[in-house]
Amino acid sequence: MSMDRANVLIWNVRGLNDQARRDNLRKVVDDSKPAVVCLQETKLSNITERDVTTFLGRDFTNFVFLPAQQTRGGILVAWKEGSFEVSQHRVHRHSVSVLFSNQVDPPWWFTGVYGPH
Repeated sequence: MSMDRANVLIWNVRGLNDQARRDNLRKVVDDSKPAVVCLQETKLSNITERDVTTFLGRDFTNFVFLPAQQTRGGILVAWKEGSFEVSQHRVHRHSVSVLFSNQVDPPWWFTGVYGPH
């Protein structure tokens, strides 16, 4: 999949502790069919593979996250199985960066940022 044709969904979800919000997210993901998803302000201190497949779908088993601090922040970057290879990732205080590559395009960094004003 070429990065030019990759569909990326970036969303400040304002918390994923509510089931209705998770269901709405799943509907948007199913409708838009992104290869990469970046969720900001997850408000989740831990994210499991089961969590990710529940609110993004079974194709999203690869992910990196920054845990929320109490009830603030949190970033999740997930990508569809088979869409990209990831050789590096970095989790910083207010960001998550992932180095994506495939066999066609040069590698490229994606960074999701969420922090205080």
